[in-house]
Amino acid sequence: ERLGQRRVQQAADVQHHQLRLPAPSARPFAIHPRSGEIRLTSALDAETQQRYEIYVSVTDNHPPSPRTSVSIVKVLVTDVNDNAPQIVVNRDSLTVRENSQPISTVDYISVKDRDVGNRQTDAFSLTRMSGSDAVSGSGSQVLLLLQAIRSLDREQQAAHALSLTCSDSDGVASTENFTVSVGDVNDSPPVFPRPELVARLLPPLRENSPPGTVIGRLAATDADEPQNARTVYSVAGNCQHDIGIGELNATVYAKVTFDRETNASIRCELRATDAENPALKSHVEVVIVIADENDNAPTFPGNYTFRVNESRTKGHLIGRVEAKDLDEGDNGRWCTPCAPDTLWAAGRTIAVSPDGRIFLAESILDRERQAAHILQVEAQDFGRPRQTSVVWIRIVVLDENDNAPRFVFPGAGSDGDTSLNVSISDRPGDTVAKLTAVDDDEGANGVVTFFVDASSDAMPQCEAGLFRLDPEQGHVTLSGPIKRAWLGTECLLALEARDGGGKASKQRLRIRFVSDLRHRLDGGNGGSGDANNWRGKDGPPEMIIVTVCVLLAFLVLLCLVLLAAYFCYYMQPARAARSASARVPNGANGQRKAAHTTDNGSIPH
Repeated sequence: ERLGQRRVQQAADVQHHQLRLPAPSARPFAIHPRSGEIRLTSALDAETQQRYEIYVSVTDNHPPSPRTSVSIVKVLVTDVNDNAPQIVVNRDSLTVRENSQPISTVDYISVKDRDVGNRQTDAFSLTRMSGSDAVSGSGSQVLLLLQAIRSLDREQQAAHALSLTCSDSDGVASTENFTVSVGDVNDSPPVFPRPELVARLLPPLRENSPPGTVIGRLAATDADEPQNARTVYSVAGNCQHDIGIGELNATVYAKVTFDRETNASIRCELRATDAENPALKSHVEVVIVIADENDNAPTFPGNYTFRVNESRTKGHLIGRVEAKDLDEGDNGRWCTPCAPDTLWAAGRTIAVSPDGRIFLAESILDRERQAAHILQVEAQDFGRPRQTSVVWIRIVVLDENDNAPRFVFPGAGSDGDTSLNVSISDRPGDTVAKLTAVDDDEGANGVVTFFVDASSDAMPQCEAGLFRLDPEQGHVTLSGPIKRAWLGTECLLALEARDGGGKASKQRLRIRFVSDLRHRLDGGNGGSGDANNWRGKDGPPEMIIVTVCVLLAFLVLLCLVLLAAYFCYYMQPARAARSASARVPNGANGQRKAAHTTDNGSIPH
């Protein structure tokens, strides 16, 4: 670019002059040696140098001694608006602590414009790039103050992206994007997972697990930065002896072995504490469920006794046994037996269903045949492995009056009756017979009472009032004298045996009046010896007494004879010894004495 022209005036030989620039001041200028035009060799920058002084020398060409003249040319560089404002941000210091008071200083931002003259940065624009209105800017031409206009929360937004635009008076602008970080403080406590997630993180603990068994991991989250989020875990409350948690890894484990039947669940409080200054805490209440294990067999409250009336038919419900299993689920369900839709038969008489009901299976119960049934029932659960237990059941068959009394005496003879000989010598009050009958029933149903039936058939009835019958003992006694006119005649005594339930049986007894009572019973094979227990077979009671007395006398006499013989046998050797001693002479005695003395006449000890 042509800057100007330097004119040279000389009187003579002007055409021979030559212009030049000394080397130090030549740049960035050049001059035409003839015309004197000064031109730029490179662009000028007013922000770099605004004033130049150029030394111009001119030399004539007159020999032999050319002459030179020097002139100074001053060049002023006029500024043009070729620079936008320059924004200088110290990015390392753009941090503001969260929870700081509003209008807190963030940092200072420097703004410069290299242009000279009246041009200055007089317009600022701070825009948000992250949707936050928390940062504003203000300042002068060279320095801006960046402030937070409200308290910031790092956990909501950890950084704010800003854009700063500055323009000079001619509207030349520049923009700088930068980020303001929010510094962390320990203002967030640890937070445990939601309750619905706790059950998944801490699954049920199987009972009988050894101490140290890991249950799960329940870690809390802290929204603060790592240095403020370092969390320490602990167990609070009464369960700290049963449940433990890793201080740093939040692993929950069992300290003891649990029994679900004692404690089905454990309620515990877990705590989390983060870094100090200040230390923030949180807690959560957890319920650790103890899972069941089949470690209990079904148990019965004791042995069972049921009572059932006899004559019950098939299908009758006798009773039910109940077992209790402390386990739960299939481990606590029991059956006896466990095959579905089947009955376990006990001797084909008693059956037990899977739910413990006891039935009469097939037979009809008969107390007289079997008064009680004993059976053993086994209960087993559905766990793995199966647990079993047994119980003894006693079924007592209760009596019903299903049996009538049976006469033993008088029994049924070949002709249907039993004959009883009664001596005409018998006196009133003598017992001539004892009726006996049996009833297989028990209790009142088995108590037999005897009666005399007043009705008669086929034979003349015995005279009323001749015999008296004890209804309970069955003794038949004479109540009046027997007439001699009745010798050789017979009468019929109709008898009835009745039990307490009203069932009865009848029997007849032939009474034959005889003179010689050698045989009380005559005829009939159903009789018993009870009729002779009081009178004997061969005569009246006096004969029996005499016979007994004679036998006793004979036995006493025999004892005396044997006693005398004993004394005689053992006493005779003693008398013989004494007689022999009496017959020994005195000289012999002296010799024996001498044999037992010593020379000095002393008797040795």
